[in-house]
Amino acid sequence: MQRLNQFFSKLKSIRRRILLTVSVVYLFGSSVSALWIYFEVSHEVDELFDAELIQQAHTMNALISQFELGNISQQLDATESNAELVYHTPEWLQDYERKLAIRLETVSGDVIYASRDWLNSEKIQYTDGISELQQGDSYWYVFGATNLKSGLRMLVLQEDDFRAELRGDLTIDTLVPILLMLPVIIWLGWWSVNFNFASFQRLAKTIRSKPSDNYEQLSGFDDTEEVAVISRSLNHYLSRVEQSFAREKRFSSDAAHELRTPVANLKLRIQNLIDSSSNVQKQVLEPLMASVNQLIRLIDNLLLLSRTERQMNSKVVLKLARQVREVVALWYEKAEQKEQTFELRLDDTATVHSDPDLLHILLSNLIDNAIKYGELGSAITIEQRKQALVITNQVSEQTQFDIDRVGERFYRGGHLDIDGTGLGLSIVSNIAEQLDIRVQFSRSESAFICTLSF
Repeated sequence: MQRLNQFFSKLKSIRRRILLTVSVVYLFGSSVSALWIYFEVSHEVDELFDAELIQQAHTMNALISQFELGNISQQLDATESNAELVYHTPEWLQDYERKLAIRLETVSGDVIYASRDWLNSEKIQYTDGISELQQGDSYWYVFGATNLKSGLRMLVLQEDDFRAELRGDLTIDTLVPILLMLPVIIWLGWWSVNFNFASFQRLAKTIRSKPSDNYEQLSGFDDTEEVAVISRSLNHYLSRVEQSFAREKRFSSDAAHELRTPVANLKLRIQNLIDSSSNVQKQVLEPLMASVNQLIRLIDNLLLLSRTERQMNSKVVLKLARQVREVVALWYEKAEQKEQTFELRLDDTATVHSDPDLLHILLSNLIDNAIKYGELGSAITIEQRKQALVITNQVSEQTQFDIDRVGERFYRGGHLDIDGTGLGLSIVSNIAEQLDIRVQFSRSESAFICTLSF
């Protein structure tokens, strides 16, 4: 049952189905041809050997006409007794000789000569023309003829094995080349199927290598009708997906832009209220101000995320160490507030091919994340290794978060008490994909590690 399931699972391939179908059709056609050939050969062989029987009878009839009925028995006996001296049967003909038989008899049915003992039986009766005879396990074809001059009748017999052997040999000789060609046909069929399916492979490879934010139309795959249908359908689908994503991006971007002004006005009014309020009122208004600041950061991050999803500028050669130091300088004051220090292990000669603006945003978000979630008074290590940059910050062993969900939008784990929006690492992942940078997040017992591979 398991092998049967494996067989059917392999038939999920269109190529295997086509090849199996062609092979089955070929074998079915060959079988029909074999049956047709067998029956045609049988018919022709029967006609040929029936004609031979008749010819042998005519030859014997001509010989018998030379004998007189009165002394024919003595002459036959003399011929039979001297046969060994007149003719020696070659060994390679002896098998065929045993498949032939002759009987001579008078009109009254007296057997004068029989080349087989069983031909003397009275059960074997004379019949003019061609007839058939069953003798034990053997099947014989019989031709009977009467010599009017001598008054003798003759039966010329031929065993069916002789004909059957010829039928089989001719049929096998016809089928063997067909069967020998089967592996060649299967190989040619497999090659032809793979060759013609190459367009599908190229199409699949193009789709796999296509960036997730690239909705350009697929082209160069219209060489066959089937591939053209699929590529046109995919292009239609890509067009609809692009339009859908474009609408969503425009909505988030437009919404963020529209929210900036009323939120800024709200912040200004709350700040004015705080400045002119008593201490009791300030205690109520300050958490409200913190929420407004959180909302402003969220709007800014949404705008930043929308901007990073657009087409990037041309890449240039940059010194990675210089880019890192510039970003660290911007966040140095915030790190000091948490009594954190930076440990830089950089290679000033190493360069990368990247977009400076997007790389700056990426590094800025990573360092901001390391400061926010790093332990108070800990060290943030930034180490450069060949074509990789590793940023490590210390975290508490009790800190719980799902490392596989770190790059998801708005995911913050169990850190809702820390100021943030949950979009920083999502922005990092989006930029890294555009810059062909591999980002890997990992965690040890007391550290959160981000590895950038250029």
